[in-house]
Amino acid sequence: MNKKKLPKWLVISGMIMLGASLSGTAAAALNYYSQNYIAQMDVKSIGVTLNENDKAISWRDYTHSNDTWKEHNGDLLTSMLSDAGDDQLILNKHYKEELSVTNSGTIDEYVRVQLYHYWVTPTEDGELQKRTDLDPQDILIGYAGNEEWVEDTDSRTPEKSDWYYTKILTPGKTTSLLCDYIAINGKIAYKVHETSTTEESTDENGVTHKYTNIISTYDYDGTSFVLRADVDAVQTHNAKDAILSAWGVNMDVKADGTLYLLNK
Repeated sequence: MNKKKLPKWLVISGMIMLGASLSGTAAAALNYYSQNYIAQMDVKSIGVTLNENDKAISWRDYTHSNDTWKEHNGDLLTSMLSDAGDDQLILNKHYKEELSVTNSGTIDEYVRVQLYHYWVTPTEDGELQKRTDLDPQDILIGYAGNEEWVEDTDSRTPEKSDWYYTKILTPGKTTSLLCDYIAINGKIAYKVHETSTTEESTDENGVTHKYTNIISTYDYDGTSFVLRADVDAVQTHNAKDAILSAWGVNMDVKADGTLYLLNK
């Protein structure tokens, strides 16, 4: 039995930073963040490309030359605002984020996409720290609802979802859309905590007046939201065992090659 464990190997991400004002919109400061991780694969002739809005954004393909790989890593979300004609991020607005996968290798394959979305803030040393106190579900991903994609709901977390393309993806072919938009929940504009201080002053008549200063701090000020896609593939030969070995998921294969998840 041919079992090959294929690690996650194509990771592409992007980040948009929210500015200091959240009263309806967020300031238009764009920052791009990428955690690209490429791991060696055992299966030759396999390749995969992640597409964003009909453009190839990242790929890794075996070249059949000196056992090397042709690869490129880009960033998601880099033109999100400009494509929409906006100079600042508008809360609740659906921004086009159409993700699909192309088989850029030379053998049939099954593909998986793991989508992550979460909040980060920069630390004093310039590193990015994940904000576990902020709700990832305020980053709204619009899944296209195509039945060719199936989610493993047992593995779902507030910041991650695992999606499997159930059809055999033949060389040169592209999947249907996994998702089609991204948005930021407008409710974050009202997630605020307040602190107050009291001051006193005496006027020229000797009368003392007290003043209360209320300082409103928005929970999401200075944060950034991250969208990350991890894409990988397995060969269709001995698919059930290959998928279990590579992805740790129990699946079965119908006569026509369609995948379906088995109940745990």
